[in-house]
Amino acid sequence: MADEIIKDEISISVRGLVEFILRSGDIDNTGAGPAGTDVMLQGSRVHRKIQNSRGVGYEAEVPLKVRIPYEKYDILIEGRADGIFTDPETAEVTVEEIKGTYRKIDKMKEPVPVHLAQAKCYAYMYLNTVAEGKELQGAGVKMTYVNMDDDSVRNFDSLYSRPELDTWFTDLVSQYRKWADLRIEWNEKRTASIRQTNFPFEYRAGQKNLAVSVYQTILEEKKLYLEAPTGCGKTLSVLFPSVKAAGEKKADRIFYLTAKTITRTAPEEAFDIMRGQGLKFKTVTLTAKEKICFLEKTDCNPIGCLYAKGHFDRINDALYALVSENESLSREKILEYAAKYKVCPFELSLDASLFADGVIGDYNYLFDPHVRLKRFFESGSSEKYLFLVDEAHNLPSRARSMYSASVCDKDLKELKNMIKASLGGQTKSIFLVKEYAGKISSRAQSVIRALNKVKDSYGANTVIAGFEEDWYKYETGIEDLIRNMERLHSTLSDYMEEREKPGDIQWALRDKILEIYFGISDFLTVFEDLGNDYVIYDTFSLEEGFKVLLYCTDPRRKIGECLGLGRASVLFSATMLPVQYYKGLLGGQAEDYEVYAESVFDPGKRGIFIASDVTTRYKDRSEDEFFRTADHISRIVRPKKGNYMVFFPSYSYMRKVAQIYEEAFVLPGDTLIAQEESMTEADKEDFLSLFEPDAPDSEKKGEEETSEDSPVSESGSLIAFCVMGGIFSEGIDLKGDSLIGVICVGPGLPGVDLEHDILREYFDGYDHMGYEYAYMYPGMNKVLQAAGRVIRTEEDTGIVVLLDKRFLGSSYRKLFPREWTNVKITDLEHIRGDITDFWNNAPS
Repeated sequence: MADEIIKDEISISVRGLVEFILRSGDIDNTGAGPAGTDVMLQGSRVHRKIQNSRGVGYEAEVPLKVRIPYEKYDILIEGRADGIFTDPETAEVTVEEIKGTYRKIDKMKEPVPVHLAQAKCYAYMYLNTVAEGKELQGAGVKMTYVNMDDDSVRNFDSLYSRPELDTWFTDLVSQYRKWADLRIEWNEKRTASIRQTNFPFEYRAGQKNLAVSVYQTILEEKKLYLEAPTGCGKTLSVLFPSVKAAGEKKADRIFYLTAKTITRTAPEEAFDIMRGQGLKFKTVTLTAKEKICFLEKTDCNPIGCLYAKGHFDRINDALYALVSENESLSREKILEYAAKYKVCPFELSLDASLFADGVIGDYNYLFDPHVRLKRFFESGSSEKYLFLVDEAHNLPSRARSMYSASVCDKDLKELKNMIKASLGGQTKSIFLVKEYAGKISSRAQSVIRALNKVKDSYGANTVIAGFEEDWYKYETGIEDLIRNMERLHSTLSDYMEEREKPGDIQWALRDKILEIYFGISDFLTVFEDLGNDYVIYDTFSLEEGFKVLLYCTDPRRKIGECLGLGRASVLFSATMLPVQYYKGLLGGQAEDYEVYAESVFDPGKRGIFIASDVTTRYKDRSEDEFFRTADHISRIVRPKKGNYMVFFPSYSYMRKVAQIYEEAFVLPGDTLIAQEESMTEADKEDFLSLFEPDAPDSEKKGEEETSEDSPVSESGSLIAFCVMGGIFSEGIDLKGDSLIGVICVGPGLPGVDLEHDILREYFDGYDHMGYEYAYMYPGMNKVLQAAGRVIRTEEDTGIVVLLDKRFLGSSYRKLFPREWTNVKITDLEHIRGDITDFWNNAPS
């Protein structure tokens, strides 16, 4: 009996196929085109309403798939028809595609081509699968558009013969054939190379066990929460078993998600290292639109951007060249090809992700409902995804922001003033000539009045609704506000239907309208999904005006839904303590795994000190306490010349201590620098460049150690005053002598405010750990992140000093990393001697 030949398979969704092959024209945010701001929303509410209204013979949400066989592979096309109606008398079939939209459907002359193409695909698939063998001569297609504001409906009906659909579908798939060939040829090379790829280095202590834990998690389709100290090689330890799993068809695509741009270099470098071992694995790095745009300010329309004009006519040529000629689709490579083919680099990178084995990008590409990659996560694809979430300690706060929404009277007042100023100008745009100016102003004013009613009813800076079980099912207190926001949203939608003449568009006004439009859309969407994990509250300040917020207190439900889109997930960080706290907030279940990777660093090369005579409690802050803190810093840096970072709980605290230090303690030769509240990328680079060791300092090696009784007149030390939780407290890699000491002033607790008090009350009701969840754990994470800036390699030696007696308490000590085994308690009298002893006795 001959061996069975198992062919490869290319899977693509119906929507993905038609949108990829049939696109053309411009990127345009100035009108209602499919690539502009008029986004067709497939709201589940309108789908259900239409489907429920259909009579006998109607079947909703019909899954369909068709397999197209070729010699080396099959193309599997899958999708779900919104509805299929079979006439009880004639047995004739009509396929319905439903689209929710905010556009004026009465002005539509025909269906959007890609929407009609979707429906025609479903008609072909139904005739050639479910109805195969039946004597059907063709099928009807009904395109149903529903206005999301008023629920009005517009239908477009067509009838296609079986031969018409066969010819049309065959042509559509044939246009996709070269892309399928490209993927299959690459997959063969990739799979063969993965089998031959070994771990590129000798395993460090515990590193192999770590890789095995990741691999086992993938096999069992679970989630792993990993505390991985600096130096354990976590990036390779997570990526290597994931790549191996992909080679064994346990995964089709790997998503490596990070919180900050700077941390994306680690996976890029890890993939390059494995490629050096012969691995064939395509990766794309996604960069935010604003950061990769060729223009100084993004202007996504054919008038303002030559790359937007005709983008969809050129994109497939650019894409084919990019993915067929490269393995590492880095930011630089994407910019190169985008410039060559005159296409938008951001859109090119998104399209390239379809042909990448690994996607590197920000959290929001999975977790943010507004930004997530719909081509993967809302396409109905059967692909198996692996999610690798780096620096996962950042995700709870980021997720709260993603899933929350707000509306502010100040923004609406600014919009009204801009309209008024425009009306008084010499040039009037088409926007102003028509009815929209007055209507938008009027409806914006109605929202402002509704906000004032909320303020009058509840006061400012107070909780409006929340905490009680199922509170969101009843009166929330903002129903009138919601109704007025819906009316304004409808008017703004109508305005965006109008395509203005290029010379008439007032861009600043339009940008403000878009900002308000999307803000309201966000608010209304979040309102529809309120649950026990939300609270409604309001705030008032002179700077921001009166604001109503829908605040996501507990993101675990939303994060869990996102992680559920993958086969397995690994969430890891060097500071994920206590792991049960993060596991709970990040969507973990009891059966999911948690692992603490052992540090490979010699504990004797890291000095940990706690000053027992310092307090940073708000009630204890005084000039004497600020002076004591400055005195401590002075005594800490004297025993060894070098670079130090001092992290403070706030800018105001930092400035007070910095002023005292400069006046009373700085020595000739010292360099004292301080983080500023607003720093550009160039400012940050200049700041960090001061930590680079220079030749003169390296020549002084051997003169650095001093006794406590022989102060150095010119220490030559760099003392950088920074803020915990800021841009210098994580994501920077200062190795060797670039940084030899970190001082953390206080336990990093967030300031007491309404938002954190809301979290405290919520989690007190959830598991009686409100203070820990709202204040202690987030604050201590900032401390651990800051402390992690020192000791980056096995060769490094350095100190971490914690200035606050609260660190002596058991509730804080139990949050210390396991590798902090040699903690020494000290005070102002002894700290210099203790640190001198450490430097004199630390292993070389």
